[in-house]
Amino acid sequence: MSWPLEPLGGGEAGATRVIWPSDVIDRKTVIDAKMTSVGADVGACAAFSDADRAAWAAFYLAWRKVYCLNALGACTAPDSSIWGLGGQYDDLETWDSNVYAWQLKVAAAGCKSSAPVVAPPTPTGAQASDVGAVGEIVKWGAVGLGVYFLLTVVGKTGLPELWPPKRRRP
Repeated sequence: MSWPLEPLGGGEAGATRVIWPSDVIDRKTVIDAKMTSVGADVGACAAFSDADRAAWAAFYLAWRKVYCLNALGACTAPDSSIWGLGGQYDDLETWDSNVYAWQLKVAAAGCKSSAPVVAPPTPTGAQASDVGAVGEIVKWGAVGLGVYFLLTVVGKTGLPELWPPKRRRP
Protein backbone atom coordinates (compact mmCIF):
# COMPACT_ATOMS: atom_id res chain seq x y z
CA MET A 1 0.00 0.00 0.00
CA SER A 2 1.50 3.32 -0.99
CA TRP A 3 1.18 6.62 0.70
CA PRO A 4 2.13 9.04 -2.05
CA LEU A 5 1.76 12.74 -1.60
CA GLU A 6 0.60 12.79 -5.21
CA PRO A 7 -0.88 9.86 -7.14
CA LEU A 8 1.79 7.61 -8.64
CA GLY A 9 2.02 8.05 -12.36
CA GLY A 10 -0.10 11.17 -12.25
CA GLY A 11 -0.56 14.44 -10.49
CA GLU A 12 1.89 17.28 -10.82
CA ALA A 13 5.21 16.67 -12.50
CA GLY A 14 8.00 16.47 -9.98
CA ALA A 15 5.56 15.69 -7.16
CA THR A 16 7.04 14.03 -4.12
CA ARG A 17 6.14 10.41 -3.66
CA VAL A 18 6.87 7.75 -1.10
CA ILE A 19 7.52 4.22 -2.35
CA TRP A 20 7.05 1.20 -0.13
CA PRO A 21 8.30 -2.35 -0.79
CA SER A 22 4.69 -3.39 -1.48
CA ASP A 23 4.50 -0.77 -4.28
CA VAL A 24 7.50 -2.37 -5.99
CA ILE A 25 6.10 -5.87 -5.56
CA ASP A 26 2.65 -4.82 -6.83
CA ARG A 27 4.17 -3.17 -9.90
CA LYS A 28 6.33 -6.24 -10.58
CA THR A 29 3.23 -8.45 -10.38
CA VAL A 30 1.39 -6.31 -12.95
CA ILE A 31 4.38 -6.22 -15.31
CA ASP A 32 4.93 -9.98 -14.95
CA ALA A 33 1.34 -10.63 -16.00
CA LYS A 34 1.94 -8.49 -19.10
CA MET A 35 5.21 -10.34 -19.77
CA THR A 36 3.45 -13.71 -19.58
CA SER A 37 0.77 -12.50 -21.98
CA VAL A 38 3.24 -11.04 -24.47
CA GLY A 39 5.36 -14.21 -24.24
CA ALA A 40 2.37 -16.28 -25.31
CA ASP A 41 1.64 -13.79 -28.11
CA VAL A 42 5.23 -13.90 -29.40
CA GLY A 43 5.17 -17.71 -29.32
CA ALA A 44 1.89 -17.85 -31.25
CA CYS A 45 2.80 -15.21 -33.82
CA ALA A 46 3.92 -16.81 -37.08
CA ALA A 47 5.18 -13.45 -38.39
CA PHE A 48 8.05 -13.36 -35.90
CA SER A 49 11.45 -14.64 -37.00
CA ASP A 50 13.76 -16.79 -34.93
CA ALA A 51 15.79 -13.64 -34.18
CA ASP A 52 12.66 -11.93 -32.82
CA ARG A 53 11.92 -14.93 -30.62
CA ALA A 54 15.54 -14.99 -29.38
CA ALA A 55 15.33 -11.26 -28.60
CA TRP A 56 12.12 -11.89 -26.65
CA ALA A 57 13.73 -14.80 -24.75
CA ALA A 58 16.70 -12.60 -23.74
CA PHE A 59 14.34 -9.78 -22.74
CA TYR A 60 12.22 -12.16 -20.66
CA LEU A 61 15.27 -13.66 -18.94
CA ALA A 62 16.51 -10.17 -18.05
CA TRP A 63 13.04 -9.40 -16.65
CA ARG A 64 13.05 -12.53 -14.50
CA LYS A 65 16.34 -11.43 -12.94
CA VAL A 66 14.76 -8.09 -12.03
CA TYR A 67 11.54 -9.74 -10.89
CA CYS A 68 13.30 -12.19 -8.58
CA LEU A 69 16.21 -9.94 -7.58
CA ASN A 70 18.73 -12.69 -8.26
CA ALA A 71 21.11 -13.66 -11.04
CA LEU A 72 19.25 -16.87 -11.90
CA GLY A 73 15.81 -15.34 -12.33
CA ALA A 74 14.32 -18.27 -10.44
CA CYS A 75 11.57 -17.55 -7.93
CA THR A 76 7.86 -18.03 -7.45
CA ALA A 77 7.05 -14.52 -6.20
CA PRO A 78 8.47 -11.06 -6.80
CA ASP A 79 11.13 -9.74 -4.46
CA SER A 80 12.28 -6.25 -3.54
CA SER A 81 14.92 -4.65 -1.40
CA ILE A 82 14.36 -1.77 1.00
CA TRP A 83 17.51 -0.15 -0.40
CA GLY A 84 16.81 2.09 -3.35
CA LEU A 85 13.05 1.64 -3.57
CA GLY A 86 12.65 4.81 -5.65
CA GLY A 87 15.26 3.63 -8.13
CA GLN A 88 13.66 0.20 -8.32
CA TYR A 89 10.29 1.80 -9.03
CA ASP A 90 11.81 4.04 -11.70
CA ASP A 91 13.34 0.95 -13.32
CA LEU A 92 9.95 -0.75 -13.27
CA GLU A 93 8.43 2.22 -15.09
CA THR A 94 11.02 1.64 -17.83
CA TRP A 95 10.27 -2.10 -17.91
CA ASP A 96 6.57 -1.30 -18.26
CA SER A 97 7.35 0.94 -21.24
CA ASN A 98 9.49 -1.79 -22.81
CA VAL A 99 6.74 -4.40 -22.44
CA TYR A 100 4.37 -1.92 -24.08
CA ALA A 101 6.83 -1.62 -27.00
CA TRP A 102 6.72 -5.42 -27.38
CA GLN A 103 2.91 -5.33 -27.33
CA LEU A 104 3.02 -2.76 -30.15
CA LYS A 105 5.48 -4.95 -32.05
CA VAL A 106 3.08 -7.91 -31.79
CA ALA A 107 0.21 -5.73 -33.03
CA ALA A 108 2.36 -4.32 -35.87
CA ALA A 109 3.18 -7.86 -37.00
CA GLY A 110 -0.56 -8.44 -37.44
CA CYS A 111 -0.84 -10.90 -34.58
CA LYS A 112 -3.53 -11.04 -31.96
CA SER A 113 -2.75 -9.73 -28.49
CA SER A 114 -4.11 -11.78 -25.61
CA ALA A 115 -4.18 -8.77 -23.26
CA PRO A 116 -5.33 -5.19 -23.76
CA VAL A 117 -2.60 -2.93 -25.10
CA VAL A 118 -2.61 0.07 -22.80
CA ALA A 119 0.14 2.68 -22.74
CA PRO A 120 1.83 2.88 -19.33
CA PRO A 121 2.01 6.21 -17.52
CA THR A 122 4.89 8.50 -18.41
CA PRO A 123 7.92 7.47 -16.33
CA THR A 124 8.63 9.92 -13.53
CA GLY A 125 12.15 10.55 -14.81
CA ALA A 126 10.77 11.65 -18.19
CA GLN A 127 8.26 14.11 -16.76
CA ALA A 128 9.00 17.79 -17.05
CA SER A 129 10.27 19.49 -13.92
CA ASP A 130 8.08 22.22 -12.49
CA VAL A 131 10.94 23.93 -10.63
CA GLY A 132 11.89 26.29 -13.48
CA ALA A 133 14.82 28.69 -13.75
CA VAL A 134 13.80 30.88 -10.80
CA GLY A 135 13.42 27.80 -8.60
CA GLU A 136 16.92 26.64 -9.54
CA ILE A 137 18.36 30.03 -8.64
CA VAL A 138 16.55 30.03 -5.29
CA LYS A 139 17.64 26.44 -4.56
CA TRP A 140 21.34 27.05 -5.27
CA GLY A 141 21.21 30.43 -3.53
CA ALA A 142 19.94 28.71 -0.39
CA VAL A 143 22.70 26.11 -0.61
CA GLY A 144 25.32 28.85 -1.01
CA LEU A 145 23.90 30.81 1.91
CA GLY A 146 23.97 27.69 4.10
CA VAL A 147 27.63 27.04 3.23
CA TYR A 148 28.47 30.69 3.94
CA PHE A 149 26.85 30.57 7.39
CA LEU A 150 28.55 27.27 8.20
CA LEU A 151 31.95 28.68 7.29
CA THR A 152 31.24 31.84 9.30
CA VAL A 153 30.36 29.85 12.42
CA VAL A 154 33.35 27.54 12.03
CA GLY A 155 35.64 30.52 11.40
CA LYS A 156 34.55 32.26 14.61
CA THR A 157 34.36 29.26 16.91
CA GLY A 158 36.85 26.89 15.35
CA LEU A 159 36.29 23.22 14.80
CA PRO A 160 35.56 21.27 17.94
CA GLU A 161 38.22 18.85 19.09
CA LEU A 162 36.86 15.37 18.98
CA TRP A 163 39.74 13.85 20.95
CA PRO A 164 41.40 16.54 23.03
CA PRO A 165 44.95 15.77 24.17
CA LYS A 166 45.26 14.19 27.61
CA ARG A 167 46.28 16.57 30.36
CA ARG A 168 49.12 15.68 32.59
CA ARG A 169 48.50 15.94 36.25
CA PRO A 170 50.99 18.08 38.11
